[in-house]
Amino acid sequence: MTNKPETLNSAPDNSSSVRDSSRPSAGGGKSAAELIRQSNRWRDNYNPIRDLVIARAISILEAADRGDFAELQLVIRKVERRYPVLKGLKARRLAALEKLDWEIKVLNELPEGLSVEDAEAQRKFLRARYELIENLTETIGFLATAEFRGFAILQKHRFNDGGLLDGAVREFHWLPQDQFSRNGQFGDFYYNRNSNFGIGIDSCQTILGEQNHIGGTQLPRKDFLIRDVESPLYEIALIAFVNWCMGRKDWAAFTEIFGLPNGVAIMPANIPPGMEDEYRVAAACLALFQLQSSGWDFASPHRSHSDR
Repeated sequence: MTNKPETLNSAPDNSSSVRDSSRPSAGGGKSAAELIRQSNRWRDNYNPIRDLVIARAISILEAADRGDFAELQLVIRKVERRYPVLKGLKARRLAALEKLDWEIKVLNELPEGLSVEDAEAQRKFLRARYELIENLTETIGFLATAEFRGFAILQKHRFNDGGLLDGAVREFHWLPQDQFSRNGQFGDFYYNRNSNFGIGIDSCQTILGEQNHIGGTQLPRKDFLIRDVESPLYEIALIAFVNWCMGRKDWAAFTEIFGLPNGVAIMPANIPPGMEDEYRVAAACLALFQLQSSGWDFASPHRSHSDR
């Protein structure tokens, strides 16, 4: 969320309205993400969807209800890349939003005491302020991810050079949702820099401290834009992804065993009378041995097949 090495706990760098070419591009939290990787690389080596079964998925969802979002958000971010349905839905949603233009509109019926001239002056002021935001399109796109992940948190970076634009928002910065915990379903958010699991209701203040409290003295609420979705898609998508993976796994196992027969035992010609059952048992034993080796074989009477 910041371009300074002090991480989210520090006040945003608002000292200049001029962008330096050596600084990261606006938005996306790229600079902060790079800083985090330098000190904590475990996310790069962790595959959250390994051994993901229904029981674990339910446990992850229950943890999220307590405000423990770290593991859920890591899983969902991976699912968004692996699950074709969710990947396509997210791509279409973001593409539709980010190609739209925007406008400040005036209400048809103005509040009592407000003239048309006042409303038009306010409209022009708001448009001028929104045009100052360098990454407005990307900001709207990230806010849309709350539909999939439950929430989106952005930090405002303002002009602070003593000029006419002093205090206006210059850009928004953000970090992935796995780096936030919450004090229960409806409590305040806390910055969880290392994406530690198990931090949620009644533990955020104790473990993360007041310095990471969004809405506290060091991270004032007015410096953040938060979108909270009551019924996010992850509650459905996670279970659907597990079922989809289980179906693919079972189908792959079925086709590997039964898709192509490994061999057919052909009975010899002129079996002595009365020994047909003995030959059949021998062929069945051969088939059973092959089946136990993940193959599938069966015995066929002599000349009951088509030679190729």
